[in-house]
Amino acid sequence: MFVIFGWNHKASNNYGPVEQRTCPNCKNTSVWDLTKISFNFSLFFIPLFSHTKEYALVCPICQHGSTISANEFEEYLPIAELNVSYDKEEISEEDKQIQLNSIQTERKKTLENEKLKTLEEIRNWVKHVANKTDAELNEIVNDKRDEYNPALIIAAELELDKRKLIDEK
Repeated sequence: MFVIFGWNHKASNNYGPVEQRTCPNCKNTSVWDLTKISFNFSLFFIPLFSHTKEYALVCPICQHGSTISANEFEEYLPIAELNVSYDKEEISEEDKQIQLNSIQTERKKTLENEKLKTLEEIRNWVKHVANKTDAELNEIVNDKRDEYNPALIIAAELELDKRKLIDEK
């Protein structure tokens, strides 16, 4: 008895058009498709499970693509679904525009919340390093840099610079 198995059997799902771009490969300007590419383990040529996933925006003309993160994929997915519904004439252009505006408004709120969260984290790191000695800050910046969060390192560098300016006065 023998078993035929495979690795990296590629399956691609096109979720629909999302964004107009000019392709660096074919130089055409078109609306690129949102695509998920799954690499599967297969047994007897039947895909059993996915071991890796990639997300991309793909030129519909030449299939050249640009990879995106899983988060970006999730952000583009409602736009792709909306465009597919419009292309199938399930919704009117007016409904499409209303829903697209809603998606964009929600995205702006999310980005604003992320900015506020980042600013709060920065404030917390700045407060944290203000209580440290110069020796502790130098250890964070120089000796144990790989062990710390990059935001903490930046805050420590800024605190050391601030202290140097104060000392020079």
